[in-house]
Parts: sequence; C-alpha cells; structure tokens
Amino acid sequence: MAQVGVMGPCTFLVTAVVTGGKDVSVSGTIKKTYAEKGFFKGFYPGASALAARQASNWAMRQGFTEFFRARMGQARHGNPEAKLSKSEVAACGAMGGTFATCNQPLEVARIQMQSAALEGGKKLSMPAVLSMIVKEQGVGGLFAGIVPRICLGIWQTLFMVSGAKIIKEYI
Repeated sequence: MAQVGVMGPCTFLVTAVVTGGKDVSVSGTIKKTYAEKGFFKGFYPGASALAARQASNWAMRQGFTEFFRARMGQARHGNPEAKLSKSEVAACGAMGGTFATCNQPLEVARIQMQSAALEGGKKLSMPAVLSMIVKEQGVGGLFAGIVPRICLGIWQTLFMVSGAKIIKEYI
C-alpha cells in the first residue's frame, strides 16, 4: 500500500504524458489535475489496480523463482535444495520474472482507469474495467504490452531476487 502512495501519482503522470500527445507536460498535468480534482481524487485513479499489482508483484517474483530453484535442483542435481551455480540461479530468476507477469491484466486495468480519468470518462471499478477490456478486445487485451513487461520482470528479478542471493553468498 505504501508503494501506491508514491506510485499512484507517478504512474498517473506517466500515463498522462504518454497518452496525451505533444502538448502535454508533467507540470501542466499536475496543475490542471490538482485544480480540477484535488490531490487524492485527481492523482489516484486506478489505485485499486495498482495496489493489486504491487501487492502481487514481488511475492510472485520471489515465489516463482523459488519454485524454479527447487525444480532446477531436483532436475540437475537430484535434490530440490541443492546449491545451484550462478547461471542456474540466474536462469531461475529469469523464469520467475517471466511467470510473475501473469498479473499483467492488473497493469492493463490501471492504465485504462488512468486514461479514462484523464479523458474525463466514467469512473469504473477494477472488475468493471477488466470486463470491459475482455468485451472490447477479448482476453488477449488483458495482456497488451506483455513483452516489455516480461523484459522488465526478468531484469528486476535477476537484479533484486537472484542477484541478492548470489551476493549473499559472499557476505
């Protein structure tokens, strides 16, 4: 929830600038949004989707990585708790980061909710937004932008999950 406090306005502003065209600036968006809606109503559309994604993100990255570590240990060394090589640890982190993007529909909902708020659209709940996306774009619409998110998930998991485990060995 603490991340939503910081990330809510940040992701809102990124969505505004990315979807707003050439004339949209961060400072202009801040002034306009604050004047029209105030701080909380203005800068936190999509907060429920952002909170759900953030709450699941790191837990899934760590969980999937540990799942793959045990499978790798069993498959390659005959023991799920075997010490893995650095490359095996990294491979498990890459797989963990990839599989953890299964929460991409929450990210798509956040972007849709923030875009609707910027356009002055009707405020919808997260389940209503997810349903609307499926109705308009099919299930595939829930996974728009998945490839860049997989790349981000791999990088972050390698750095903060697998990398931390490798560094811990040296401490």
